Amino acid sequence: MNKQAVRRIVLAQVASDGGKGITDLLDMMPNNIMPAAQRAWNSGYAVKDKLLEQACAITACHKNSDVHFFVTEDKQSIAKFIVYFDVKIEDKRWQVSFHSFSNRWAKWAKSTVASRGHWDHKSSREACVKMLQLL
Repeated sequence: MNKQAVRRIVLAQVASDGGKGITDLLDMMPNNIMPAAQRAWNSGYAVKDKLLEQACAITACHKNSDVHFFVTEDKQSIAKFIVYFDVKIEDKRWQVSFHSFSNRWAKWAKSTVASRGHWDHKSSREACVKMLQLL
């Protein structure tokens, strides 16, 4: 398991929550990542895409079988792109997704392959809570 990629996925969710004023995940942060989580929450959307791109780059370099990602154009036009992560924890797949309005994802949308699985529509925040046990 690539803990650095997982850490950035969780921090991206915290940043996204910060942009919405939601503290649920922030309140659950372990002491070892609380300072980074507080900075991400305070910065909100301004750092979310940067953290996501770092997580994707780490995942792409390490070809870890427990963490996968793919990027698609948002067909519902809520945003320009959706960044999906599939993380396998204890033989179960957890999914986290992020809407993005940044054009930086166009290159990833062309070069990643969509998951063979299906989006389960559960909470990305819930998946990040589960991912905290890896950190």
